Amino acid sequence: MTIDTAGQTREGGAWYQPFSYALCGHLDDVMLSGSSACASGNASKLYTGASRYVRHIAFVEGGYVISIDDITGTGAGTHKFDWRLHKAGTWTTGQLGEYIVADSLNMRLDIRFLEPAASAIQGSFLPAELTAQPCVQARVTAASTRITAVLVPQHNSQPVLTSAMLSATGATAVEVQGNGSDDVFAVNSGTTGFTAGTIQSDATLALVRKQGNKVTFAEMTRGASLVVSGKTLLRSIALCNLSWRGDSSIVTVEAEPAYKATGGADTVTVGGLMSSRNYSVSISGTYAGSATANASGEVRIPVNLQNRVVIRLAEGVEVEKSGAGIANGRKFLGRQTQSGMEFIVSGIQTQSLRLRIFNTAGRMIWRWDGTVSGIGPQKILWPGAGMDGRKASAGVYVARVSDGNGVPALPFVVVR
Repeated sequence: MTIDTAGQTREGGAWYQPFSYALCGHLDDVMLSGSSACASGNASKLYTGASRYVRHIAFVEGGYVISIDDITGTGAGTHKFDWRLHKAGTWTTGQLGEYIVADSLNMRLDIRFLEPAASAIQGSFLPAELTAQPCVQARVTAASTRITAVLVPQHNSQPVLTSAMLSATGATAVEVQGNGSDDVFAVNSGTTGFTAGTIQSDATLALVRKQGNKVTFAEMTRGASLVVSGKTLLRSIALCNLSWRGDSSIVTVEAEPAYKATGGADTVTVGGLMSSRNYSVSISGTYAGSATANASGEVRIPVNLQNRVVIRLAEGVEVEKSGAGIANGRKFLGRQTQSGMEFIVSGIQTQSLRLRIFNTAGRMIWRWDGTVSGIGPQKILWPGAGMDGRKASAGVYVARVSDGNGVPALPFVVVR
């Protein structure tokens, strides 16, 4: 970004000391979850021509980027705000407000400006100069402006995502659709709650992905509530960063203090679960007991948010800890499936394999003996019942597998 053709403080000159760090940019908020991230970067003090400049960014599930620049110039007059993106390649125009750069026959980057209106943007391509690559420049002349763009890297053969501003109260919101997903990124305009489509929240930033009518991923920064389609997805006592990922049978929630906040004891309400169903709960890999979702499909989990914690809720049979036991080069792990518990053994040395399930009293309740190929991981399904066909009662169990060379035991928990 340049403002009235000027870049940031000392741009083009020396950045040696002495330099006032009060003139540096900083983060206001940031939350990373898997292949997604939301952040707000404040560059207000870096530009002499701006009294406010905050860039809000959403990296959406590793697929594309939404950028929202909120800029207010100094004084009462208008300014030339020049949004630039440098990239070597062939630059062309697409639909109104769209610019495309291609650097091979198969790859390209689509940049689509959603606001201000295309008629208010003066687009141009600038050639390479000195060490700078060629770029697209979008100029907005105004006293203040909001520049919203969606950047999609893709193969030329892929369908282009559709994007548009979404009607919102108390927020700026963008909706992007395509490849079976419907994503909404919302930036709170004030200090209270907002509504954007089916989303209600008090967070500074919120990102929600739906596939059909089901939420598959959501995250928010510095908030205490995220409601989608009238149902609570996430809630906390203090303002914090939260993410939700999964489906109604297995949900993973990441919770941490808001950026530069201290955090502490809190209670996180996890929604989007099956009403009145039992779930096993683990917190950062440690089994924390079982819980029953209420009639609204919610479970309350006490946590300490001085640091990030990962809450995992799984319906029915579940391993006590995520991960695997390893001995003599062999690996033994268990994971939940819709049919029961699937045990996976890799690195075995022989064709004969045995699996035994024991209760806490040491009594064997189920056994399996088989011959395997010895090539690749071997999968054995325990249907969650004893040898008599009766369902195993709730409690702690131990699975032991043997190929004659000491593969370790794996404790797990059954909830009903």
